[in-house]
Amino acid sequence: MRCLSLFIAGVCLVSGCDPCLVGVDDGFCGAPSEPLPPCEDDPFCDTPSGPFAQPIQVTLTGDTADLDGGGTAMVVLYGFDANIADQSADIVRRAEVPIEAFPLDVELEFADALDRIWGEPSSEDARFYFFAGVDLDDDGRICPGDLEKDYDAAGGVGTFAAAEAEESHTVPIAERTAPGCSL
Repeated sequence: MRCLSLFIAGVCLVSGCDPCLVGVDDGFCGAPSEPLPPCEDDPFCDTPSGPFAQPIQVTLTGDTADLDGGGTAMVVLYGFDANIADQSADIVRRAEVPIEAFPLDVELEFADALDRIWGEPSSEDARFYFFAGVDLDDDGRICPGDLEKDYDAAGGVGTFAAAEAEESHTVPIAERTAPGCSL
């Protein structure tokens, strides 16, 4: 499987593979190495297909006035096996990008999503959901006064199957009112 890093607004969003393989000094490795050859030139290249071929498109929406000058948008894609009772979800991808206005479009790599879920479920059994937030004070956490939308697996609201990953996903964000902080 081809390993890539994704850059949005100059921020590296690592795909989970060794970022040193992509030939980019993204802060996770030493000196950059040689770039990988294009897939068509590599006889061992396993090109993902179906819902895993393209990144997931996520659009964060909200009231730009709530941003109060900007902050850092955080999007976390969680995955779990729907056939395992009481299984906690695993982080499949996480992106952090600067935000100044809504809507904000973010792409999350999806090629090795099933490999990142405990038990490596089949594509029919895997389910996914998002956490999205905006850290207004850039302290690295989403706390009361910051913005968020947290879906979970419990009620099925906001969850989707691998086959639905090709659809674009809209996540509405509003002020966090729950006590404490997350992330």
